[in-house]
Parts: sequence; structure tokens; C-alpha cells
Amino acid sequence: ASLYVSGGMQVAYRNIVDDITVDELLKGGDYIIGVSGSGGTGNSLGKVEVIFPAPVSAGKGRLLIIKDELPGPRTATHAITASSTGGKLIDNSTAYYIYGTMAAATFYCDGEMWFVI
Repeated sequence: ASLYVSGGMQVAYRNIVDDITVDELLKGGDYIIGVSGSGGTGNSLGKVEVIFPAPVSAGKGRLLIIKDELPGPRTATHAITASSTGGKLIDNSTAYYIYGTMAAATFYCDGEMWFVI
């Protein structure tokens, strides 16, 4: 048996190659953030930091997905770092690190803190 899908949900997507403050992106309603850049120079692998807005600005129920689109493994040393402005926490930590082979993480906000699903 086969299932043919002709529809589905379409959400806002943004591709980044370097550090970014997501506060700017939320104005456009971005939902999926694909990280295809290494954050380094030339062929070197650097760090990429994605900074979320303060939870009070993001609002209750805000969802964000960060996906590493760079082929090959990304080590902890060169992780995508997710953090929040104003010293607010993500899962009770100052930062959340995304690494591995094409890893991803989904985040939600309750208006006071960010959480990882």
C-alpha cells in the first residue's frame, strides 16, 4: 500500500550561516532555522550562536526549531549554541548546545523561560 501526500503544513524557514539574534527573525514569524554555515572562516569549523529573545518578548507558546544542515559531524567544541537575551534560561541552563551529525532541537517558550522538547 502507498500513501500519497498532496498537502501539509507550511511554516516560515530561515537559513543562517553565522551568528544570529533570533529577536530580529521573530518579527518575520520564522519557525525553522536551518544552520548551513560553519561559523568559521574558509574551511575551518567555528561556532554558531543563535540568541533567542527574552521569553516575555517571545510570548507563551512560541516554537522554534534549529536544524544543523551542515553535512558531517559537528563536535561539542563547534556546537550550535542556543541562548536567550536578558540572562533567561533554556531548560534551566544558560545555554543549550546542538551537535552531532546534522542534529536538531525544538524549543518552546512559556513567557518566562525557554524549554527544549
